[in-house]
Amino acid sequence: MRDFLLPSGHWWRNLYIPKAATVGGTLIPDLAGGADLTLTNGAAIRTTSDGVHFVGTATSNCVIPAHADNNNKAAIAITIRFKFDTGFDIGEATDQYIFNKVLGNEWVRLRFESDDGALYFEQGNGAGGNQFQLVSTTVDWGVGWHVVTASLTDTPTQRLLVDNVAEDTDTQAARATPNGGDVVVGSSSDGGADGFEGTIAYVHIATGATAATALTAAEETLLYKGIPPAIAKSQYLMTMDEGRSVTTYNRGGGTGNGTLDSACSWDNPTPHLACMSLDGINDYAVSGQLVNAAGDITIVWAGKIMSTCDADVSKGLSMFYAYKVPDEAGNRLWLAHATSVSGLRFWVDAGGVTDSMNYSTAFTIGDYAILVCTYDETNDLAQFAVNGVVVATDTGLGVKSALLWRLWLGKQGSSIATDVSKPILSGLINGALTSQEARLLTHRISQRYELGVM
Repeated sequence: MRDFLLPSGHWWRNLYIPKAATVGGTLIPDLAGGADLTLTNGAAIRTTSDGVHFVGTATSNCVIPAHADNNNKAAIAITIRFKFDTGFDIGEATDQYIFNKVLGNEWVRLRFESDDGALYFEQGNGAGGNQFQLVSTTVDWGVGWHVVTASLTDTPTQRLLVDNVAEDTDTQAARATPNGGDVVVGSSSDGGADGFEGTIAYVHIATGATAATALTAAEETLLYKGIPPAIAKSQYLMTMDEGRSVTTYNRGGGTGNGTLDSACSWDNPTPHLACMSLDGINDYAVSGQLVNAAGDITIVWAGKIMSTCDADVSKGLSMFYAYKVPDEAGNRLWLAHATSVSGLRFWVDAGGVTDSMNYSTAFTIGDYAILVCTYDETNDLAQFAVNGVVVATDTGLGVKSALLWRLWLGKQGSSIATDVSKPILSGLINGALTSQEARLLTHRISQRYELGVM
């Protein structure tokens, strides 16, 4: 594995290729003597699954048991990313429920109405009717991905957003959420035959005892872009990337996982690969043993991009990786989504000199990318290649510290700056690849893992 996929004359100093599924524990390097990475705060080895596929039958649902985290709350916001198998429009045969929490005549539900094709967000009034009803202006859903957010508070403010556009609002006083009853994703109930027909990629639920805990407009926008808010507003986050078994694990601060019924299946298109799964809230991996990042080096990250990576000042950095000298300021190499640009930025701080190279293009959630960052001190050249193409270069470089460095995946270090994307391969190469060698390596990784980037 020392020269796995690499052009002649180069070798891996560290290489990480996630394999067996695990939550917590250790990501073991693929090289003898490499630094182990400790999976922290629920970081997991999962898969590149596109989500859970639902078929609309009585055994097609995902149930989160009733719990104090979602019972009797004055504020709740539900965000779901989904796509229909064949679309949904006016005149469908039946309604399709995508979310419901119900206890008798109390409910909070999201359903697609067969009569008009719209999405309805409704709260039960305790007497068999609706306390309020919001209706989307979107009535033809096609087969592409959509993100909906439905929120209620006792302020009162009710909102229904489709693809980050508020399509209906209301100021009818909201009741608290049902003080009991399971959360059901993909159907009206455990046993309901009116379920969703398509794939759900993630579910995020924010709840709170007061309206002050509701999502802000900026947080709604971030969720649309794939980035969850802080743990205090993320009681439930099911990333739905397990790719196997019947449990969809909650990555938020609340209690209880989802359980899939027998007709559900995993949407595992090619490539279906092991990856490091990060929740974007507080997950990361970090090396305990320090690594050698001195001299001419190349850093590679390949994986599935899980946010749009366009500019948004409310999040801060989303850190793909960070190499840092632990106790020496001004020595760090970062690859991140920055707030000031759409796309990605490769930073280097070394010898009192700061360099940054930008790739100023947003992504689509689910894109694969191979990112190759080189730092050639010998020839005074840094370069940043995306999917085989050099997109930025820099000169006038500083000299990096010869001390050992610490590697973080999914986090900057002491600050949060957590990411949501899913690395399938990452590593540090001895020597600076030329642009031609970076392109060759990108081609080999793409072919080896069927990523289709070149």
